[in-house]
Amino acid sequence: MLGELPKMKVLFRVDASPQIGGGHVMRCLTLAKVLANEGVECSFVCVEGSQNVVQELVKLQFEQYVLAPEEFDNPDALVGLSVGQFDVLVVDHYGLDEKYEKACRAKAGKIVVLDDLSGRAHDADVLIDPTHGRVASDYSGVVRKGCQLLLGPHYALVRPRFAILRPESLARRGCNVPVRRILVSMGLSDATNATSVVLEAVAVAGLSVAVDVVMGVGSPHLMAVKALAEVMPFPACVHVSPGNMAELMAQADLAVGGGGTASWERCCLGLPTILLSVADNQLMVAKALGAIGAVHYVGRFPGSSVQLIAKALAELVADDKRRQQMTIAASAICDGRGARRVALALMPERARDGNEVTLRPATVDDAENMLAWQQDPRTRRRSRNRMIPTREEHYGWLHAKLSDLNCLFNIIEYAGEPVGVLRLDRMGNRDEYEVSVYVSPDHYRMGLGAAALKLARRLAPEATLVAEVLPGNEASEKLFAGAGYVKRDGLFYSEPLHHLETQSSSAV
Repeated sequence: MLGELPKMKVLFRVDASPQIGGGHVMRCLTLAKVLANEGVECSFVCVEGSQNVVQELVKLQFEQYVLAPEEFDNPDALVGLSVGQFDVLVVDHYGLDEKYEKACRAKAGKIVVLDDLSGRAHDADVLIDPTHGRVASDYSGVVRKGCQLLLGPHYALVRPRFAILRPESLARRGCNVPVRRILVSMGLSDATNATSVVLEAVAVAGLSVAVDVVMGVGSPHLMAVKALAEVMPFPACVHVSPGNMAELMAQADLAVGGGGTASWERCCLGLPTILLSVADNQLMVAKALGAIGAVHYVGRFPGSSVQLIAKALAELVADDKRRQQMTIAASAICDGRGARRVALALMPERARDGNEVTLRPATVDDAENMLAWQQDPRTRRRSRNRMIPTREEHYGWLHAKLSDLNCLFNIIEYAGEPVGVLRLDRMGNRDEYEVSVYVSPDHYRMGLGAAALKLARRLAPEATLVAEVLPGNEASEKLFAGAGYVKRDGLFYSEPLHHLETQSSSAV
């Protein structure tokens, strides 16, 4: 358990099937495992057959309840389950909306909705939509007043293993490596058998590569794909619900994939991708990623021919510069820490007066607040650089930091208002981050710095955190010592937490 966090009970309402795939369940499992590491009791309610699509449900120890398929949208079936009162209900389902959520309020202290179709009405306290480019106005009039919106790929529920492998994956791709290994991953169920078409396209392109194919154990076309892989003119290995998906992506030089939740995993690792949308709900994500150059979007499937995919493959394999540009564009929009950010939002730390303290990613819209804090003489007294920045200097520095892939740049919020900055800057090639933290002078002595350090430890639990405190700054020395940092050679260190999962879980 991380820190002294309150016990919570969280119930996930989510389904999987060959038709809708397993992405919804997989992202809920990602969040559940992060929450479980923080001492939360998680349970799942799924319709019958979901376990056949997502074997992870069978392997994990979360309590599970099964609904008959005809009861999937019946709130009385959920309320009638013997699960008792739970603190949070997480709903991730295109077939469930505001009516269902309202009917479940008798059993839930808080309702959290996962969605990426912004036109649907929800009775949610927290809504998570990882779609790139999503803004609050997209949900105007369709969510209850006061609903907390966690929007954009920074909140994508990517398994923590991807964030751990991100630095080495990006470093390797920066070395202009040729394409020797292609990853084909069209979704857990791949109901349209896009995988077979992609394999044929690789053969038509005449590429001298090895191919890793990833499929779920419940895919209706698994045996056909295995048979096809054996006769391909290149080495092709079919991985069934693998436990090392993050490693497979990190080792790949190019991917062909669907536009589902795995899009954010590929972005996190900067993996150049040829993208096919295999469901209507993937269209917006696919087009948005294509528009910014993060993927090469070839279109809908069915609809994309072997020849079209083969042409895209041959062109991208031959274009080293474009693949590097795709790596830069993709990696800039998702760092793989979305599940941890959601956990921080659901279980914030507390200031001395009991108000909530949490973190959110900094944006250019925070520039004026930060400038005011940085120009205050009380802030400068605690800084390495005592010079007060000009507006031009501040904006230049801010734009550089926001585009720095080695910087986790956060705004500290107190009672929903921005009050300071918590920044983690990666130190060289090591899993170490330098901690920089400051609070608005108008909010000193409220316990906000201590709360922010707890949040930082939860945001990057795999890393060593390092802080430098200027001589004579007794308040900061006390702050870091109180957060469990140990002073060595003039610096303060917080060692990694050791309960983290070390292997990625099975997913597509």
